[in-house]
Amino acid sequence: MTGILHGRWEKNLFRILVMLATLQMFYTIYWLGLEVLGRLGLWPDMLVNFDLAAFLRSESEFNLIAILVFTFLYSVGYFLILWRKAAAVWFLALAFIVGRLDWIGLTFNLVFDNFVGGAYELVLQAIIVLLGWDLRGRGVLR
Repeated sequence: MTGILHGRWEKNLFRILVMLATLQMFYTIYWLGLEVLGRLGLWPDMLVNFDLAAFLRSESEFNLIAILVFTFLYSVGYFLILWRKAAAVWFLALAFIVGRLDWIGLTFNLVFDNFVGGAYELVLQAIIVLLGWDLRGRGVLR
C-alpha cells in the first residue's frame, strides 16, 4: 500500500469523488452564469423555466453574496480535490454550509421556490463532503 492512491477501492472512490465534484462544479458555473449574464441581460430566457429577470430583481443581497462566496469556496475545494489535498474537505464543508444558507434564503423568494432542485444539490454536496472526508482519512487526500 504505497503511493498516493493505495488500492483499487481508493482509486475508484477517488474517481467517483472527482466525477461528482465535477458535476457540482458545472452546476455551480451554470448558476454563476445565470447571476452574471442574467444581470447583464445576456442570458437567453429559453434556457430557464422561470422569469430570470424577476428572480434577479427579487433576490436579496444576502443570496447574491452567498452564491458568490459559495462559488469561491467550492471552486477552491474542487481544485484542491484535483490536487489531492486534504484541505479540500474544509473548503467543501464551508461551501456546503454557505450553500444551505443560500437555499434557506431562497425559500422566502416568491419568484423562485425550487425546493426540489435544492434538495438534489444538498444530497450531491453532502455526498461530496462525506466522500472527501473518507478519502482524507484513508490518506488519499493529503
